[in-house]
Amino acid sequence: NVVPEDEGEYSCEVDNAVGSLTASATLTVHSPPTIVTRPEEVTMMAGETAVFQCGAQGKPSPTVFWTVEGSRVLLFPGESAGKFSSTLTPEGLNQLTVQEVTRNDSGLGTVCNAVNSAGSDSWHARLTVTSGFHPPPVIELGPANQTLPLETEALFRCQVRGQPPPTVTWYKDHTPILQLHPRISVFDNGTLFIEDLQKADEGLYTCVATSEHGKATWSAKLRLESLKNNDIAFFKSPTLGALPGPPSRPLIVNIQRSSVTLSWSRHRQIGSSSLLGYQVELSGRPVEMRHGGSTGWVTVAHRVPGPTHALHHLLPNMTYMFLVRAENAHGFSPASPLSSPVTLPELDHDTPEELREAMSTLSAGHILELTSIFPISSTSIKLGWEILISDFVEGVYIYSRGLDVKAKTTNILTVLHAGDASGFIVTGLLPYTRYQFFLIPFYKHIDGRPSNSRTVRTLEDVPTAPPTQMEAQLLNGSAVLLTWKPPPLHTHRGVIRYYQVVVRGGPALNGSLLTNVTVNAASPSLLLTNLTAGLMYLVQAAAVTRVGPGPYSSPASLRLDPYSRLLNNYRYPGLEQPSFTEATPDFMTETWFVVLLMSMVGVMCLLFAALLFVRRRQLDSKKSGLPEHTVTVLQEQVDPKPLLADPHLCPTVKVTPASEPPSVRELPVTTPDYAEVSMLPRQPPPQYRERSCSPEPYASTTLVSPVESTPSSNNHMPGWPGMYRGHGYTEFYSPSRLYDPHVYPESYCGDSRDNQTFSYQSGNCSGNPSFPRDCQREPESRERAHRIDTNTLRRSSHSGRQRQ
Repeated sequence: NVVPEDEGEYSCEVDNAVGSLTASATLTVHSPPTIVTRPEEVTMMAGETAVFQCGAQGKPSPTVFWTVEGSRVLLFPGESAGKFSSTLTPEGLNQLTVQEVTRNDSGLGTVCNAVNSAGSDSWHARLTVTSGFHPPPVIELGPANQTLPLETEALFRCQVRGQPPPTVTWYKDHTPILQLHPRISVFDNGTLFIEDLQKADEGLYTCVATSEHGKATWSAKLRLESLKNNDIAFFKSPTLGALPGPPSRPLIVNIQRSSVTLSWSRHRQIGSSSLLGYQVELSGRPVEMRHGGSTGWVTVAHRVPGPTHALHHLLPNMTYMFLVRAENAHGFSPASPLSSPVTLPELDHDTPEELREAMSTLSAGHILELTSIFPISSTSIKLGWEILISDFVEGVYIYSRGLDVKAKTTNILTVLHAGDASGFIVTGLLPYTRYQFFLIPFYKHIDGRPSNSRTVRTLEDVPTAPPTQMEAQLLNGSAVLLTWKPPPLHTHRGVIRYYQVVVRGGPALNGSLLTNVTVNAASPSLLLTNLTAGLMYLVQAAAVTRVGPGPYSSPASLRLDPYSRLLNNYRYPGLEQPSFTEATPDFMTETWFVVLLMSMVGVMCLLFAALLFVRRRQLDSKKSGLPEHTVTVLQEQVDPKPLLADPHLCPTVKVTPASEPPSVRELPVTTPDYAEVSMLPRQPPPQYRERSCSPEPYASTTLVSPVESTPSSNNHMPGWPGMYRGHGYTEFYSPSRLYDPHVYPESYCGDSRDNQTFSYQSGNCSGNPSFPRDCQREPESRERAHRIDTNTLRRSSHSGRQRQ
């Protein structure tokens, strides 16, 4: 007789003088579901929303769902059908909501079902739709019986509630009490106060609360005796602390054709004495009556010992409401909150007795049990059951519900004549998917209690899709790392145990098989080594389950560039589902492209060499067409620093005939095509800054080749020992400058202030030369005046430069 409390771990320990051993085992107790939160009967007005709540316990945790009488739809949490929807509350209760009820929904039966592998449980609740039922006023605390001495005070309570607020009226011996006597007063809260009690005040006092929805009454007796009478026990109205607290709201836990079962809980305040029991009151009204007509509050049970009570012999087609009061020796507690309205269904005298008996039998207990369930293929399951009570079992509904996300739907199959059948094969299921099965017996349109449930998984099958996102990573010149991802989850159809990878070499679809390896499913990658550059490799992969491999991926091409040693991977045209990123074949490594590129480079090199050769010949021919000059340079100490052409300084170059003394060296100079002037700026000496002697702008002039000239005394000017005259070209040497009339203009060679002129005719310079005063050299600057113009020396021949 195992109970859920026996569940746990059990250990067996043995020991002797040598040692000890311990063995342990775990006991798991499965208990059938029990609905602990039962749905209540709900009475609503048309257009309102009805809510039913249900909660169950069991081991394993039961599956709770709702059914509606007359419908085959099962509503699990999160599902809806029309205006019916099922949800889970934060407290974990399964809640059924009916939106915008109508009068046609009145009498609708809802059933809360809970199933697990150990059994099932169910509870019925009915929806009643009325045009509106307002209960009569409620007297929270009524007057209590009292025995008081004469000439004292009496206090009778009458606290009421209701909508709209009721009116309180007091009666004494069924006669209204008028507040004309100065000793009698009624407070605003309905309490009656009498002072200076007289013997005439004895009697029955009744409190009446009245509203448009009905009335409520409460009576108490007042007895007056002399204080000197020792045989009388005096007692007055008890305080609130001496009374028990109000019970909780009564719940409707069961409804039959003429009976209702209530349940409530006690208040933690007991009062000054122990509880004597509970008092149950009801107020009823016919369903067809829209306003008024209630019977008021009638006590139907007194001193009920427990928090549950069943009321029988109620009238059909009536709407009832209930309240409960706790009682102890000091009196009654305040009234509990009102229960929900409940309407008893109208008796159907046309219902055959057979159906009534079938309804009672099918809802009484377990009718059948699901005994076995096992898969026979990837899409079929075989069920086996046993019928415990064969009476009124016309057939069986087989409900299957997918528990995985991809198949979370509920299907129903009907098996007729289940009394002769004990099993069924369910087909059309998804491979490798968990399903929950349970059975519901039926007789005509009457459904019985569900059977226990069983969970099973269909067998595996081959995958329906290949691996995806295959990528290649080049590690070195001959090794590539392949990686990929599993197929989509809904295409696995089992547990992927490994991957089958096939590598071929050569053309697509007909290359030779190089390797066929298996890769662990936990690490979908493969290292390919010893690859040959320039050879095309084809790679395919397939996922493999226990049943076998799925489809292979489309061939993915790998090729190592023989020149760059880079990886080229692409798909052949026409192949679907590429595993690598598609790319165009690398034509840059083709032989024809390499030859073409080298030919173009060779042609460009030949053209460039020809261009340089032609340019060199042009320069050589221009130089060979010009005569050479013999130029002598004075052997003087020359500043080793670079010589710059300065318009403020006159060069000290002397052209002499070959008969000059050997102190003068001859340098062959090639005459330039133009006069060169350095563009580098240079500041003149301080004594020359007052006046600028820069030559005026001039055009480039071709210099005529000089001819030998013979020194003549006529041409020798006093003070100018180095001046000679030749045909068409005249130069003279001066300590201060070199003058060339073809380069320097007249204005530069003459000084009007001294009235000295120097003219030339037919290319010959005549007269006394004169220079600007600013260009004269002081004796201390003689060495500087003898420097040679660097630009002139640069135009000398190669041998002349060496001699310089």
